[in-house]
Amino acid sequence: DFGVTQPLGDSPTWYANVSGQLGVENAAVEGDIYATLSLPDPRFSAGLTDYSTVDLTALLNGLFQASHLPASPIPTVNCEGFQVNGTMNPKAFDLAASLKLSQTIDLGWFTLEEIGIALGYTGGGIKGSTVLFNAQMQITENYQLTLEAGLKDGGWLFEGSFNARQEHPLSLQDFLPSGIDIPSDFLNISITTASVSLNTGEETLSFALQGDMNVSFGDAGSVSGASIQVDISKNGKDYDWSVAVTGGIQLLKLDWDGDGDEKPLIDLKGQLKITNTPAVSIAFIADKTNGGNVISNIPILIPYQVSASGIEWSLMDFTFDSIALGKDSQTKDWYFNADFNLTFTRIIKQLAAILPKSGIDVALSIKGSAASITLKNDVLEIPIPDITIPQIPDTSAGPLELGAAELALANLSLTIDKNISVACDLKFFLPAKLNNIFGTDKQGNPKITLFYTYPDKDRSLDIHFTATASGPSITASIGDLPLHADFLKPTNDGKWEFVLGDDGEYLDIGFTLPVLGFDTAEGGFTADIEFSVLKDPAIPLGMLKALLDIGEMTSWSKLLPDKATIPYLNMPKFIVDGKLDVDAINKFFDGKLPQDILNALNSIKDQVDKLPTELLDYLNLELPKTLKLYLNVTGSGNVTIQFAADPGVQLLIPSFPSIMGLRLRSFSFGELFDGILFSTSIDADFDDFDIISLIAAALFSGNDSVEKYIGNPKNYHS
Repeated sequence: DFGVTQPLGDSPTWYANVSGQLGVENAAVEGDIYATLSLPDPRFSAGLTDYSTVDLTALLNGLFQASHLPASPIPTVNCEGFQVNGTMNPKAFDLAASLKLSQTIDLGWFTLEEIGIALGYTGGGIKGSTVLFNAQMQITENYQLTLEAGLKDGGWLFEGSFNARQEHPLSLQDFLPSGIDIPSDFLNISITTASVSLNTGEETLSFALQGDMNVSFGDAGSVSGASIQVDISKNGKDYDWSVAVTGGIQLLKLDWDGDGDEKPLIDLKGQLKITNTPAVSIAFIADKTNGGNVISNIPILIPYQVSASGIEWSLMDFTFDSIALGKDSQTKDWYFNADFNLTFTRIIKQLAAILPKSGIDVALSIKGSAASITLKNDVLEIPIPDITIPQIPDTSAGPLELGAAELALANLSLTIDKNISVACDLKFFLPAKLNNIFGTDKQGNPKITLFYTYPDKDRSLDIHFTATASGPSITASIGDLPLHADFLKPTNDGKWEFVLGDDGEYLDIGFTLPVLGFDTAEGGFTADIEFSVLKDPAIPLGMLKALLDIGEMTSWSKLLPDKATIPYLNMPKFIVDGKLDVDAINKFFDGKLPQDILNALNSIKDQVDKLPTELLDYLNLELPKTLKLYLNVTGSGNVTIQFAADPGVQLLIPSFPSIMGLRLRSFSFGELFDGILFSTSIDADFDDFDIISLIAAALFSGNDSVEKYIGNPKNYHS
């Protein structure tokens, strides 16, 4: 069918109508086709007649790269109408097609009803293409939501929106697929507008709703909002979902200011979110902008000012971070958590001086029958004026000033479960001039900055206390030491190493943090600590010299060096090259050995190998590397002290004409029965060496005729 039309005054337009059968490769399209072409304007339109068939998967794969299409195919369907419109010339063409399906395709959350295709082609190939799906989501009997979709992330992304009519209000349940069980309180939403986003590749469905929502918690309060976000994702046969309401939360309606009107104690702006993963839980995240997370001027029962008109109470602000309510997926217990900051905005100056200016951070947790509240960071800050060792009367030297300090109570917590326990940290910020005990330079600065001192509050002496109602008992342990990192470092075995001076010039010891235990039932306590010496120590004497100056003992002070080195690990050797070093022995005893003993030692100094083995052990003296102390004080006043050394303490005690040897490994002593009895326990070896007999035996050692009467000198000890 060919023809021409020529309106008056216009150029003629030629047209052609064509009909016939159409077949596309891979049976993508089969059916009767009709088309209309207009010239000279290269416009055309075409379509399929009823009962033609289109294999959408094959058609789309023919027009687009397969990698751009979803993995799940769309089945072959009969078309009710297929319209194509476009332009064509020898070098390029553009077309837009719409396909109406004779039956809808059920895709679970919605039904597919129409497909649109846009395609551009040049001599170099397809220059651009899109696929648009039109689908219907049946919301209620009165509402169908039209969705449009395109390719996205391995699936089709369907999006749409609508406005509801007042005569047919909608609830959240109207939007949800079957199988999603959201608490009924959250379904009480009057929705006015909605936008929908559905991704078939990720199997997610999202609603952004506008309307009026009110979630009631009975007498406890309510949550209201106008903006609701719903997110649903497929998880196997189940769904994961969340509902977020942006608005306000009002809880605990009370007459807290005494004016007869109940007002919510908690009135915050933010977002309330309920989710079912891993179990149903509710969380409120406060909006920190524009003060939406602050509850201001809450009165507390601490008088601020008393006048004839009445009592003005102190005030505080609550600054909330989060509130959460949920159910543990394993124990099935409900829990409630809240994090907030308390700041006292009006308080008497005596309390204001010791309360932290930044407020108190509080963490509240309730789970099942258990509850805990923790006041984090510093709860009380108690300044301590300048600490001074006073001047001794009738002396000219001034007092020894250590400077100001501070005591703080922090991390106070109360836990109620099967047992009740209280824990807290006591922080002591050391005096400002404490480092001066190691001496000062010409500018008055400490020579060694060992301690963190006030007002520097980076580190403090922290003691952690824990008390329980069962027992009851109290334990205390040092949790932190205010020492600069150059001096204190942890070791691989969980202990600490204290290094003072360059490479341990003054001290290098390892130790465990002391552990204290208190028996509140009996009133007693225990303490234990362990030390190990790693290098020879040197004692700084600056503090002692300063105290001597205070007591007008300057002449003594001048005799003291700045430090006193102790040959702890490097004790003098008494046996050198197989001979006894008598001078070293006498020096070790401060030159106080009697001359008779010195003469006797000199007479046998070349006979060392003939001395008793036990005596040689004493002469090769080794001081303990590790010391352990244990203290136990009972409520009745009994005291027990235990001491243990490794290796044991070895002593040679001159008691002419013999020398006594003592090797002490441990001992303990204490009181029993309120001091009626005294107990002592000693683990030690005692040796007695008869010097005269020992010398005689050593002189005649090797003479069989004499030795058979006097014996072997190596056995001369008792």
